[in-house]
Amino acid sequence: MHSVANDGRAVVHVAGQLDVAGAAPLRRELVRLADADVSDVLVDLTAVTFIDSTGVGVLVGGLKRFRGTGGRLELVVDDARVLRVLRIAGLLRTFTIHASVEQALAAEV
Repeated sequence: MHSVANDGRAVVHVAGQLDVAGAAPLRRELVRLADADVSDVLVDLTAVTFIDSTGVGVLVGGLKRFRGTGGRLELVVDDARVLRVLRIAGLLRTFTIHASVEQALAAEV
């Protein structure tokens, strides 16, 4: 996982499994960004191969953290399996979801 600033927006690239072990680094990064007063975060999940309830919980917690300070957290998802987990969790309407990082960065606020 790594983060980059792109046109005033933090993009967090996540790879591998977003489960009990893999979710902790994402949680730490989201907290770090919030503590650094970053308010616009895009989490790129295109390289995620598996997500479970722990990973979903970290995403929801991050969303609450950023929305609570007037910011936003959006997702990039291009994998049907990851979308299915988000759909089952009832989160497709909760998160703004983009098909690509490029599309998300081009979208107007």
